Amino acid sequence: MKGEIFFIKKMKTNIYIDLNKYKIVANIGYSGRSYMLKEFSTGEIYVAKVFINLDFFSCVKEKERKLHISSKINQIAIVNHPAIIKLIGYSPNTFKGSPIPTIVTEVVISGSLHQTIERNKQSPISEWNDIQKLICMYGITAGMTYIHS
Repeated sequence: MKGEIFFIKKMKTNIYIDLNKYKIVANIGYSGRSYMLKEFSTGEIYVAKVFINLDFFSCVKEKERKLHISSKINQIAIVNHPAIIKLIGYSPNTFKGSPIPTIVTEVVISGSLHQTIERNKQSPISEWNDIQKLICMYGITAGMTYIHS
């Protein structure tokens, strides 16, 4: 199955990427699941997420699992909203060629909302005031409204 390509319909651009065009710069996730990448040709920085644990598909046949993953990637790929992280590309394989789905997304410089909340619990962040919290809630609401429209 190495190198297998899934069919994703309604794509305006080619969403499949060759992970060999990227260099892993840092491991930024838990258990080697997320990486900071640098694209060789442009020097652009991205994030890769490797879906190591696919237990939620264990009761599904291999073909159905691939179709479900393709469907989800298709849904993510057509989303274009400033409150939602942009999908750069998708590979059905890992950097080592294992048949495990890997997505590449844009980098969120300030980190995730979860990381911000955790940092604020440890040491209050002066910029994380009520106005910033309302802006964040508005962004989440706008993104969810867009997804469900």
